[in-house]
Amino acid sequence: MADILNRSETGLSENLGPARLPCRIQLRIPCFCAVGTNAMWPFARRAEPDLVVDRMISLGALCEVAYQVRRLARSERAYPFDWWDTPLSGVLKVLQSGASEIFAAHHIVKLPDVSGRRPAFYSRLTGTAHQHEFHGGENFLDFDETEIGRRLTPKYEALLARLVSDCASGTTLFVRQRRPDYDLEGVALEAALDELHAALAGFSADPRLLLLDYPPVASRPWLIEARVSRYRDWNDLGSRRGWNEVFRRHRIVCRSSGERFGVDDFKESFPAPASLGERFRRGVRRHKELRDRRRLTVMR
Repeated sequence: MADILNRSETGLSENLGPARLPCRIQLRIPCFCAVGTNAMWPFARRAEPDLVVDRMISLGALCEVAYQVRRLARSERAYPFDWWDTPLSGVLKVLQSGASEIFAAHHIVKLPDVSGRRPAFYSRLTGTAHQHEFHGGENFLDFDETEIGRRLTPKYEALLARLVSDCASGTTLFVRQRRPDYDLEGVALEAALDELHAALAGFSADPRLLLLDYPPVASRPWLIEARVSRYRDWNDLGSRRGWNEVFRRHRIVCRSSGERFGVDDFKESFPAPASLGERFRRGVRRHKELRDRRRLTVMR
C-alpha cells in the first residue's frame, strides 16, 4: 500500500506508465500523511454559511411554511401564524391589532364545509382563515362567535407575547411564502414589505426576511428572495427537497435549539377516521384534490 501511495504521488510507475490501483480503478491520492510535504486534505470542506440565525418564524401564507421552517430549525416552538391562511396585508394587521381584536365576535365569520373543503372561520379584520384551531373532535361550527373568541384570545395573546419576547435578542429569520391567488404585487408589495419590516424591527433585535415565490422586488439589506421548487415529493406541506435546496443555495443555518420537531400538534387538529372504510374514502378524495391541484398548476 505504501508503494502504491508513493507511486500515485509521482503519477508514474516503474514502467513510466500511469500509476494504477488494483481492480482497474485509477485514482490519484495526494500524500496528505507525509511529514514535511505541502500536503492537501483530499476532501472538500463544507462551505461557510452566509447567514446564521437564532430562530426561524413563519409569516404564512399557509401551514407549509411553519412545517418546513420547524423541520429545518429542529424546533417545536409555536408562533401565531403557524397554522393560519394569512394574506401578507393580514400579517401587519395582526401585529398591530392583537388577539382580542382579531377574534372579536363581530369580526368572525364561520365558513361551513363547502365542496369537500374542511370547515373554517374567517376574521374580517385580518383576512385570515382558520381551520386548525380546535381539536378534531370538536365541531366549532356549533360554537357561537363569542365562544370562539373566548377560547382563542388567551392562546394567541400568549403566542404574540412569545413572539415579541423571543425576538428581542439574536437574529430572527422571518419566512413568508406567496399565496398566488390573493397576494400583493408591484407597488403595493414594495410598500407592504417596508411596512412589515418596520413593524418587525419594532420588537425584533435583528429581523431578516426570506421571501419565497414572489415576483422580483427591490433589493434590501435584510431581504433574501428565493423560489421553492416542487419536486415529486411535494404534498400539502411542501417539497422537502425543494426547501432543503433553498437553504443550501443561500447557505442559511439556524442554531440548534436542542429540540426535535414533532408534527403531533398539527395532526391533532384533524378528526381520526371512524373506520378503515372512511380512511380509504378520505384517501381517495385527498388524492383527487392533489391531482386536480397539480393540473391547475400546470395549466397556469
